[in-house]
Amino acid sequence: MVSELDLLEPTYADDLTPIVDRAKAVLDVDDITPDVVARVLHLVSSRVPLLIVLDEFDRIGDLGSPTLFADLIKTLSDDLVPCTLLIVGVADDVDGLISGHRSVERALRQIAMPRMSPEELREIIVGGFHALHERAGVKITLTGQVEATIVQLAQGFPNYAHLLAGSVGEIALIRGIEDVDISVLAVALKHALEEAQQSIRSSYTDAVSSARTDAQFSMTLLACAMAKVDELGFFAPADVREPLTEIAGKARGTQHFLHHLKKFSDEPSWILEVKGEGRKTRYRFRNPLMRPFVYMKGLREGYLTVETGSLKPNKGKGA
Repeated sequence: MVSELDLLEPTYADDLTPIVDRAKAVLDVDDITPDVVARVLHLVSSRVPLLIVLDEFDRIGDLGSPTLFADLIKTLSDDLVPCTLLIVGVADDVDGLISGHRSVERALRQIAMPRMSPEELREIIVGGFHALHERAGVKITLTGQVEATIVQLAQGFPNYAHLLAGSVGEIALIRGIEDVDISVLAVALKHALEEAQQSIRSSYTDAVSSARTDAQFSMTLLACAMAKVDELGFFAPADVREPLTEIAGKARGTQHFLHHLKKFSDEPSWILEVKGEGRKTRYRFRNPLMRPFVYMKGLREGYLTVETGSLKPNKGKGA
């Protein structure tokens, strides 16, 4: 069996083997606490520069780990352990990722990662198919309308651009299509929705499910995704009126959907988070990745249509 040390140069492997063996011995306990992990990191970082990347950190919140990691970070900082932790996740600030010690913030440097611009997303899409052509000799060309639609659906998130473009490429390869138009994207969209995060799909289903056939929760949720937001992503109930009216094909006031917003912000879906009360109540998507998923569902279900490379409400669908 190949270990991580087998991938290193022999001199490095020989130097690190005793340290790794000691680290394994320290970890050989029933209860691995932040102090135990800190000891191991101290051991390893005494020999080599140590950078640990914790990706998608926001997805482990339900395990109680954020508090444990706060304890770990505090210990590393207090003991001056020469180790760098790179924590990657979706949140407004560090409090949204890690809870526990307020002093932890002093040991962290926060770096805001803005969503990608349409130009950057387009580079991902075009560059991926260009690489396919160069490396495999397979040429797949997307129309400008398909590119623009994928960019709009992705809502600034590169993972959705990858997901959608990859699904389009897969369908094109299976069907032997070189020139991809909007009809291929429509087929690929179903596959992309199935490949989205299970937690996103489950929350969406919980939010729009109802015993009443006329509940129209999916239209309201799409209107929330289309609503104008402030710099932190919050929108007021009044911001939902205009897009919902366009989607439904008839006038919709807050009295028609306010109970929908309350459902979305309560269990079991918890899609929206709320701040303020009364006229100052504001909502936003608890998980920013939900918003592009809702766009994708809206296009798939016919509530949105593509006009000159842009997504528009399909007014006849909701009427």
